[in-house]
Amino acid sequence: ERNRKAKARERAEEEYADDYERRLSRHKRSVVKKTVITVVAIAAAVTAVGFYIEKRSYHTYKVVQTSEQEDIVSTNYVEMDGNILRYSPDGVSLVSDKMSTLWSETYQMQNPVADVNGTHAVIADKDGTTLEIYDKSGKTGSVTTSYSIVKAKVSKSGLVAAILDGGDDTWIDFYGTDGSLIAENQTKIDDPGYPLDIAVSEDGVIMMVTYQFVDGSDTTSYVAFYNFGEIGRAS
Repeated sequence: ERNRKAKARERAEEEYADDYERRLSRHKRSVVKKTVITVVAIAAAVTAVGFYIEKRSYHTYKVVQTSEQEDIVSTNYVEMDGNILRYSPDGVSLVSDKMSTLWSETYQMQNPVADVNGTHAVIADKDGTTLEIYDKSGKTGSVTTSYSIVKAKVSKSGLVAAILDGGDDTWIDFYGTDGSLIAENQTKIDDPGYPLDIAVSEDGVIMMVTYQFVDGSDTTSYVAFYNFGEIGRAS
């Protein structure tokens, strides 16, 4: 009797174990199936969205802002303290981020090139003789140079440095915000060399000039610093 009960208990345990294995196997297959279906559904959705974006066409539009510009080819744009400085051979204007004109000025240049530093800007007629100086409120000064302009830079305080080409001689001129001449320095190709580039410190006190000096077959480049502050003038 005891053996019969023990065997019956063993069979029951085996049947329970087999049933558990079957249920566990079905559960695993169900999880795998659901995962595959989910992945396929996501892939199909991504494909459908991509196809829609690629193939869709627009039938209406809404104009948010407009700005009239007649001569787009010769017009240049540069950021100026959060606004847009728009300049061309005929003039310059400062435009806000809402596309409203804050101010505009006219001039005549062949090849205008702008340099902006904070709220100040200079526009130079490269190879010409005109310099126009501006700030966020409009024009502050104008310069007609004696020689053709090679390059012009403006400091954060609005002072302007320019390289002028006089043929055998070159000039480094320094101007105030109103266009008045503060200082000038004559240079020669053989001493100290030909000025290639120029920069001005934020306060307009220090000017840096890069020169190239040619001695026979040897070419040397170096940087010269000019101090227009009280210490520099005293020395």
